[in-house]
Amino acid sequence: MTELTTDYLIIGAGALGMGFLDELIRNSEDLEAIIVDVRDKPGGHWNDAYSFVRLHQPALTYGLNSRELGVGGADLASKSQILAHYEMGLAALLATGRVRFLSQCRYVGDGKVVSLLDEAVSYQIKYRKKLVDATCCETIVPATSPPGFKVAPGVNFIPVNGLTGIRNSPGNYLVIGGGKTGIDAVLYLMDHGVDLTRVHWVVPNDAWFFNRWELDNNIYSILQTHLGSLFHEEDDTWQKVLLRFEKNGSLMRLDKNILPTRFRFATMTQAEVDKLKNVKNIIRKGRIASIDTERVKFESGEEMAMPEDTVVVDCARNSTKFPQDKKVFDGDKINLQFIMLPPAGTSLKITAGVELKFPNDEEKKNSICKPIDVAQVPEHFFTSTKQNNETQSAGINALGFGAIFNIRSNIFAHVGFIAKWRTLIWIIMNRSKIDRKIDMCIEQIEKEK
Repeated sequence: MTELTTDYLIIGAGALGMGFLDELIRNSEDLEAIIVDVRDKPGGHWNDAYSFVRLHQPALTYGLNSRELGVGGADLASKSQILAHYEMGLAALLATGRVRFLSQCRYVGDGKVVSLLDEAVSYQIKYRKKLVDATCCETIVPATSPPGFKVAPGVNFIPVNGLTGIRNSPGNYLVIGGGKTGIDAVLYLMDHGVDLTRVHWVVPNDAWFFNRWELDNNIYSILQTHLGSLFHEEDDTWQKVLLRFEKNGSLMRLDKNILPTRFRFATMTQAEVDKLKNVKNIIRKGRIASIDTERVKFESGEEMAMPEDTVVVDCARNSTKFPQDKKVFDGDKINLQFIMLPPAGTSLKITAGVELKFPNDEEKKNSICKPIDVAQVPEHFFTSTKQNNETQSAGINALGFGAIFNIRSNIFAHVGFIAKWRTLIWIIMNRSKIDRKIDMCIEQIEKEK
């Protein structure tokens, strides 16, 4: 067993682990860290994702704050670009001489790390400051996890990754999942000219989607229209507010006859929504209970016949339903979690920033870094937004305005000076009005429980 000593032992080299490591090392002169991951490269679940996956927000706000991703503007980075971003980021951190990466290794507790290639290779690591758990918000993908329903032998069943390996032109496709992965799968088939009569799409729950912004100097009018949707008469309801967001173009849904029951801050373009409306074989019978070669059974008790010669494409994972029930700072342990709305860059800037500034004041750090409700349902639009705004204000008070707004992961760092300040001044002037309406909506939601 090899004995090692470091300041921070970080478990998990995904977006959270790498983001925290990046902030920690770049903003200190002598701190050291060891980062451990079961995979052979950094990037977390992106290593396991389907090859045609892309971000669903502008790449210029995703990833490490220390380096660029994508080509700018509204560009959505590909899987290979994202993995290269983290690999080059790690290389730069290793070059400092203060970071070590233990790849294809598993942390088993009490400072011990064991190689997955040879269990005889192990490390006993003493950390002088903190153990950092970056797996609290680990993203689950179909390629590395079982489905949440029974699949009988003989069913031609593949994770979404398998789409790119199809060589035999199946008669039908049954895409399971109404989230971003399911949408990506359906759009992939459409983009490859597959006859839509052969595409069957199980959408257990409809969702609201944000209209993806084109990041330019129109941000003032965009945000004014978006946040202006909150302002209305006193007898307003939170449901009416969401419908005004739709009317003003901020929110979208696949079918205006169906009120969405899910909301995860995912984004789409109007062109993508219009394209998906061409899919006619959409099955809305709720969650699937089981599949065999002849039929699909739903948890509601309903059934449908399995189309002949069908490949079932598994896209059904809730990749953002994290427990978020731990304190971020807990003794000699840091539980990395989202404390602001995704992407994670600002959350990690604040978390690492307060750790460096107030290393021994756990109460103060936790008063700033409170795990946010990662949105699942429409009501979370209001509760998550309120938590996000409160954490942002606390972060500014603790670290300064520039530490929050002049970082790559903040949208305001990518717009012109005049547009930025014009927008921020408008928000500041209307902040109390915005907060009152959000509080009113949350109060209504609490009463409905």
